[in-house]
Amino acid sequence: GILEKVGPDTLKSAVHNRHAAFRKARALLVETDHDSSIETDPTLLNATAFALESGFDPSSIKDVLTAGEGKTSKQIAAVIELGETLDYVGMTPETLLLIMKDCLLKNLSPPQIERVMEHVTEKLRKGDDHKAIHDELWV
Repeated sequence: GILEKVGPDTLKSAVHNRHAAFRKARALLVETDHDSSIETDPTLLNATAFALESGFDPSSIKDVLTAGEGKTSKQIAAVIELGETLDYVGMTPETLLLIMKDCLLKNLSPPQIERVMEHVTEKLRKGDDHKAIHDELWV
């Protein structure tokens, strides 16, 4: 029913955008030596592609993938999802990248990364300073 109301050009554009995002995600994973996860656990590929598709900065994703060397694909995917969410709610890019890299450096599990996201989102809603939020996280 809903798709009947969407024009064919809109659907075609959405499909092409999604395909392009997955192609770019695959290339980033190969470039950062995470390509082994593409076939065994597509979680990281999906998270990377969806972040790219939503407009998340590719260079930031590459930095996170590089920082994620030795981490599980689920950890890195959770960090990318954290970044995408915090970007959406207005976290400054510099602080956002620091938080993402710190989550990997501290070897946080996906549930711990989820708690970081909830904490930071709540602090942002209260209007707290972005740098202060980052500094408070690891005290």
